[in-house]
Amino acid sequence: METEKDDLIIKKVIQKYISHWPFFSISIVFFLMVTFFLLQIITPKYEATASIVIKDEKKGSDDSKIMESLNMISTKKIIENEMKVIKSKKIMDSIVNHLRLYAPIYVKGIFRDSTAYSYCPVVLEVFSPQSVTETRKIPFHYNRLDSVVTMDKMYTFKINSWLQTKYGKIRFLVNDNWDHIYHTNDFFVKIYNPKDKSIELMNSIDLSTSNKLSSIIEFSYKDESPIRAENVLNSLLYYYDYLSNQEKKKLASNTLDFITNRLNTVSSDLDSIEHTVEIYKENSNASDVDIQNQLFLQNVSANNQELSKINMQLTILDEVNHAVNNDNMHSDAMMPSTIGITDVNLSKLLTELNNKELEFESLKKTIAPNNPILISIKDQINRIKPSVINNLLSQKNNLLAVKKNLNETNNKYANIINTLPKKERKLIDLSRDENIKKSIYNFLLQKREESELSYASNLSENIIINDALSSKYPVYPVKSIAYTLSFLGSIFFCVVFLSTKDFFQNKITSVEDIERKTDLPIIGEIHQFNEKESKIISFSKRSFLAEEFRKVRTSIDILLKNQKNKKILITSNISGEGKSFVALNLAVSYAMTGKNVLLIDFDLYKSGLDQIFTKRENTYGIHEYVNNEVNLQDIIRKVDWQENLNFIGAGIRNQDATEMLSKNNNKMFLKQLETMFDYIIIDSAPRLIINDSNILSQLCDISIVVIRNKYTPKKMLENLHTYFHRIHIKNAVILFNGIQNTKKINSSYYNYFNTISKQVNVKKSISI
Repeated sequence: METEKDDLIIKKVIQKYISHWPFFSISIVFFLMVTFFLLQIITPKYEATASIVIKDEKKGSDDSKIMESLNMISTKKIIENEMKVIKSKKIMDSIVNHLRLYAPIYVKGIFRDSTAYSYCPVVLEVFSPQSVTETRKIPFHYNRLDSVVTMDKMYTFKINSWLQTKYGKIRFLVNDNWDHIYHTNDFFVKIYNPKDKSIELMNSIDLSTSNKLSSIIEFSYKDESPIRAENVLNSLLYYYDYLSNQEKKKLASNTLDFITNRLNTVSSDLDSIEHTVEIYKENSNASDVDIQNQLFLQNVSANNQELSKINMQLTILDEVNHAVNNDNMHSDAMMPSTIGITDVNLSKLLTELNNKELEFESLKKTIAPNNPILISIKDQINRIKPSVINNLLSQKNNLLAVKKNLNETNNKYANIINTLPKKERKLIDLSRDENIKKSIYNFLLQKREESELSYASNLSENIIINDALSSKYPVYPVKSIAYTLSFLGSIFFCVVFLSTKDFFQNKITSVEDIERKTDLPIIGEIHQFNEKESKIISFSKRSFLAEEFRKVRTSIDILLKNQKNKKILITSNISGEGKSFVALNLAVSYAMTGKNVLLIDFDLYKSGLDQIFTKRENTYGIHEYVNNEVNLQDIIRKVDWQENLNFIGAGIRNQDATEMLSKNNNKMFLKQLETMFDYIIIDSAPRLIINDSNILSQLCDISIVVIRNKYTPKKMLENLHTYFHRIHIKNAVILFNGIQNTKKINSSYYNYFNTISKQVNVKKSISI
């Protein structure tokens, strides 16, 4: 039952909103027009996207073996650090200057100025962008036939010619992005500070990875011009790759310089030894040795060659140790080569230390010294150095031990050599030094060729998966979404507006307000009548108001179907709600059916019916009856203009009339009238002002509380249901009066069956 009632309330609420469809229609049209206007003002944005693969040592992005052999100087990268490098100010400045983003050109429009990036034949370039004067809207005119630009009606430019102006030294160039659409000449240029445009560009470019295990970086950038959006991302890819190659070339160049210096030193030593050997052989005639001495020299030479390798390794270890312990090395300096060192762990540690040093120097140029990333890399370098130093010490101790063994062996060989002729012994010493220098020289030559190959290879360390490609349609604003949101927003606005209006409305304005405030059934609804006309409705015609009173009459009869003589009390909460109007016309409606009807004006303080039924003053009524001045028959007046209708007036007003009537047994008073009439309709005083209606309601068969539209306060209904049950009033119902007419209803179109169906619905609501 409660569910059916809730559904009924919901349906009525929906019907209430539907009844305001003109307001909804106007609001929707207004919101859509505002949306259309805003879409003309808002600058559309196109989105360009691109993607590259970064060689991240943590995520398995490596080159092939052939590529590694050609690119020995390459360094592994961490994708998070590279994303910081990509959005560095150095790269942003390069893009701004290359694309001349500091001097965008626009064309005037009806609603907004739009970019002329792709359909202006010329572009503006500033000689020194950093010192340019920031200016807004400088108009210029381009004469395509003469290739002349007139700017601000003051300066005339030939294409590609510099000219000093108050804005700085500038020139106009042919626009490479011009699509040869030249419909207007109403151009103007804005000049910005390149630093501001770099920061704006840095904040506008978005970088992301598809997941944590991926080394692919996705680029996206939104711009008013789709071509400019593509150019920005393509320039970003170019300058990032260019910066990476420059770092790699710098590393290869430092390595090559180090090897070249060592080659020069070894070559000089080798030339000196060869010259000494040549002179010695000429002076001592020691060029011929016997077969036995040759075999001995070969053994000695092999032992000395091994000793030379150890000495070279010790020299390299000392140089590496000096480089590791030297904290004041220049940022461009490189870790000495570990050529000849066979220990894998040492090479790995030096490579890792070298990579971290290069990464630290690279990031130091783009981020602040106190940046957590920079501090973290510095800590890693400080942790690696002790391991390198310990490994160097261990390697050196091992080599010294081997060298000691070789020296002992050489001493043995020396004793044997002492037995040889002095000349041959001298030749052996010289040959040994010569072989050592030759082996070192050949080794350095090989490494120099490898370094030159890496320097000349110019292999990119990044792979471009997708070049920049812009969207076909603007991604902002999306017109379909904008219009949909506008439509929904207009509906939401209407609902909120009407709900807020109802919330702050403290008067009853609808049946739903009554149903929310009380559980008392509504016996009927009476529309607003024209107060300029008579208060008595003509029941001879099938007018709309007459039919409404007939429906109320039918509902009362259904509710009181077991009652023979029916007493009907008409009251209200406050004065002015139309209870006298309802009582009068309800009595006339019953009289029209041939029933004997009595209408009693029981409002003893402010009678509203005496003036309608009689023009005489001081007419006998209830006041005179309770004072025993007249009999009951004397106060009953037959209405001459309506058959079957009788009336008892209030008489002279008296505050004590109710008390006096109560003392004289008002119940017997109504009992006497019941034997004389079929229907007794009582018009009483407002229940919240005078207690009369509360006394009379206990003696009547039905109590009708009149509620007036836009007049009765909502608070009056909050405790109405509880009050009637507390004083044991039976059949308490509500009559909604004064409903505004939404349209004129012609009685000729009134449907009889619709009336019957509504009466059945009223019966159901009353039975609930």
